Amino acid sequence: MDAWFADLARWVRRHEAALASDTAAATLRIDLSHLHYLLVRCEGLGRSVGPLDLEIAPPRPVAPAAETRSLFSIQDTLHSLSTWWGPSEAPDYDRVFRYLHTQCMRVRRLHITPATGAPGLDEFPGAHATPLHTFKSLTHLTLERVPPAAIAGWDRLCVQLAHLTALHTGVPDMADVFVALVRRDSHSDALPAAAWHALRHVALPHNDLTFLAAEAIDALPALVHLDVSHNLLNAVPPALESAPHLQSLSVADNLIDSVLGIYQSLPHIRALNLRGNRVDSLCGMERLGRLAQLDLRDNLVADVREVGRLATLPHISHVWIDGNPVLHAEPDARVACLAEFALERRAVLLDDAAPSFWERHRLAERLSHHVPAGPPRGHELTVPAAPVRRVVPVSPRTPVRRARPRPSAPASSPTKGYRERIEQLRSRQGDDWLRTVARSDLDEGAFPVHAVVEVAPIESFPWPVRSLVRVATHPLGAAALSATALGGGVFLWWRFFRRIPNAAYITPAVLRSRRMIVGRVTSVGDADGFRLYHTPGLPFLRTWWHRVPTRASELRRETISVRLAGADAPESAHFGREGQPFADEARAELRRLVEGRTVWLDMAHIDQYQRLVGVPYVWCWPYVGGRTNVSLALVRRGLATVYRSAGAAYGSAGWLSRWLLRASSGRAAFERAEEHARRCRLGMWSLGRKLETPGAYKHRTRDS
Repeated sequence: MDAWFADLARWVRRHEAALASDTAAATLRIDLSHLHYLLVRCEGLGRSVGPLDLEIAPPRPVAPAAETRSLFSIQDTLHSLSTWWGPSEAPDYDRVFRYLHTQCMRVRRLHITPATGAPGLDEFPGAHATPLHTFKSLTHLTLERVPPAAIAGWDRLCVQLAHLTALHTGVPDMADVFVALVRRDSHSDALPAAAWHALRHVALPHNDLTFLAAEAIDALPALVHLDVSHNLLNAVPPALESAPHLQSLSVADNLIDSVLGIYQSLPHIRALNLRGNRVDSLCGMERLGRLAQLDLRDNLVADVREVGRLATLPHISHVWIDGNPVLHAEPDARVACLAEFALERRAVLLDDAAPSFWERHRLAERLSHHVPAGPPRGHELTVPAAPVRRVVPVSPRTPVRRARPRPSAPASSPTKGYRERIEQLRSRQGDDWLRTVARSDLDEGAFPVHAVVEVAPIESFPWPVRSLVRVATHPLGAAALSATALGGGVFLWWRFFRRIPNAAYITPAVLRSRRMIVGRVTSVGDADGFRLYHTPGLPFLRTWWHRVPTRASELRRETISVRLAGADAPESAHFGREGQPFADEARAELRRLVEGRTVWLDMAHIDQYQRLVGVPYVWCWPYVGGRTNVSLALVRRGLATVYRSAGAAYGSAGWLSRWLLRASSGRAAFERAEEHARRCRLGMWSLGRKLETPGAYKHRTRDS
């Protein structure tokens, strides 16, 4: 058994970088029995893996006995088996399991296959669900013949998953996965605030779906690609109307026989797979304005005109019709289908193939015999009409032949003198004569002069201003500028001014986009944790804008539980266990530094207790030394040690450390502070040999 995990560890070590990468396609593939056994071994080594005693309903039979074993009986079995492994090999294998646990925290893609029932693993997982709390970085999950109810931790997976595939799992209702299981694991009737916010791809092929519940679709706000092929659907699910971002849908190999009203369910669909159904009419698809790809293979379409309904779609580019009776309806059915698109001036790939040389000739011949119902496009009708007056443009400097004055016009008409002065002005000013007339009061009112009086011509502005004015005065440019301003405002609000109520709203996307948050500390729990009320906004205005609530119920809902990063303070007395020395002093020092003050928090990640792990900074008198690192201050005073367990974070290194030591984190500063406290025998280091570090204390009390 241990040799199997040793081989797995060697494979993981070879693909360590690819398993932790967002772009690589490396996937950790493991069956349910070995995965549950791995988690039990890691839990025995003191690692946190989640609840292993959660029974699934209905319970699955356990071989060889039919009784349900508790977590303690499984651990007793492991302790008895450990005597067979030998004392010399146990430390090596313990190191293997510790390494696998550390790498599981970094794995991005996980593929779980059903339990194998191999010798020694027939009792794993038994009637218990397998928790996935260890996979903190998981974004792609595939369940193959594994019921989703056999997995625990959906309240965490719903926040971090971007791809979910469940095939051959017997799921009858999507709501059982996306709603019921999340409520089961969160022990709440409401879904978490960020539930399924990152889920883009969902694949549920080869299941027992007969419908798609609106409750499940409403729980997937960011759904883009959905695969429900090889199920029992008899129509395109109307509930998909609640998925505004859905662009790709596969309902292949179902029982669909009509697509009437599909434009109401899928208004924004771009790729649709209807292969292997019973569709005989495409009525309604001509209203899918964004459809680009349609797979109709192995259906019952028998008329070329049904395929011609797709020709009016503006973005259609790929159509598959192989396996339909339409291909046998007439001798040259493929050319007939292509002609339907050619009449609408659409060039498509039919069954992944463009028209061949001979097909183009037959297509041209068919189009030449086609008599259109209206006038051909690109030509104008020649209708007899009245003679059109010919207008010849005349340059202002070109001498113009003038008509003889009417006999009734007097010789001393004011029009004659005005025209002469205009001619003189044109000869002097050239093309700019009209603007000069508009600015002058020369016989104002004799003739209306329609010219724009430009106080400051646009050519006199600098070129950036000229470009901006031209863009802003154009309708498309004005629309683009408005959209850019609106998008920029939304981004600024989301990035800098949106308040985070509690840790449930801190998603992986927030951690990637926002490094630092500012807030006011409302209370200090123990020596290494406090609660923070987030107050975003401009300096000197954030506390006025965001009033800190005073009621305890509001503080619980509207504050973030923070755990100090990089520092491990002495444990206080709780749960009937004695407290460590200097625990009260460390808590008092933390309260002195942060309670009731504004704190800048450098965020790292969310731990298994839904606490935000980060390095807090405060400004202390006389303010000339910069911000004070609270975690580093506790370590320097001997009231905490450096936290070196898995998932430790130390914040970013200072500019001097990055320049001289090429350091990417502040761990070196923490270790230097701990060495200083040890040499000066400060705080807990004054106990000498009687000192028990917080890590050793937690390990001892956990084992006891």
